[in-house]
Amino acid sequence: MGWLLAESLRSELLSIAGIASAELDGGEDAPQGVRVQLAAGADAESVGREVQRVLASHGMRSHRANDEAPAAATGESQVVPAVVPGFSQPGPPPPPGAHGNGGAVFRLPGASQPEVEPQRELEHQREVEHQREVEPQREVEPQRELEHQRELEHQRELEPIQRELEPIQVLEEAPPMVLESVSVEESRDGIAVRVVAGGESVTRHVGSGADGMDAAIVGALTELLELESELIAVQRGEAGDALIVTVLVEVVGTGRQVGSAVITAGEAYAIGQAAWRALRALE
Repeated sequence: MGWLLAESLRSELLSIAGIASAELDGGEDAPQGVRVQLAAGADAESVGREVQRVLASHGMRSHRANDEAPAAATGESQVVPAVVPGFSQPGPPPPPGAHGNGGAVFRLPGASQPEVEPQRELEHQREVEHQREVEPQREVEPQRELEHQRELEHQRELEPIQRELEPIQVLEEAPPMVLESVSVEESRDGIAVRVVAGGESVTRHVGSGADGMDAAIVGALTELLELESELIAVQRGEAGDALIVTVLVEVVGTGRQVGSAVITAGEAYAIGQAAWRALRALE
């Protein structure tokens, strides 16, 4: 495609009156200069304007090589001669006002289409600026995710330590309930038995029968322990020098149970101890 454009440019240059030959400097895709050989009697200034017009029609800008040199004392535009390589037959002598061998060099600054390149450069700059604006946003999300992962790992590391530091709940067992006292109280209402165990007390009146005292003590302990029982028998005996009392009861749901105690103080307390042991025999 580039060589077609170059051939089109060369053909248009050759169609200009006063140009004997035209060559492109540089690659055909992006020519860097144009060399033309003026025909005999050609007006260099007129030819130059036509060359400028052709170049402009192809979207190119140009200046002649001698534009950077000081103007002649006469103030007339000069065309700097240039040697055209590869020409075996130089053209006719240049017209008056031209110098050297009648060649003129038209240099093309930049690429072949300088108007397109600035547009591409502008688009490139906009793309770079857009990337700079988007890039920090892309970096923020991974950073937040990384911080979240670190926080989770930190929590996992602390969990075993927190479990170890949790206060240990110690369940204090209540002290075992013991029979504290058995007392006999007399009043105008009659005789009563009062038993105390675990800080609680129960009072029962003594019946008129022979076993009224024993039944009152067993009944008070049964109520204190929240049981249902029946006194079967109370036996007193000797074992050597010791006096022993044995109580046999029948507890609802468990059957008959027996307990014994040595009489060391009073008989009422010994009967209470024997009955206490019989009622709690299965605990």
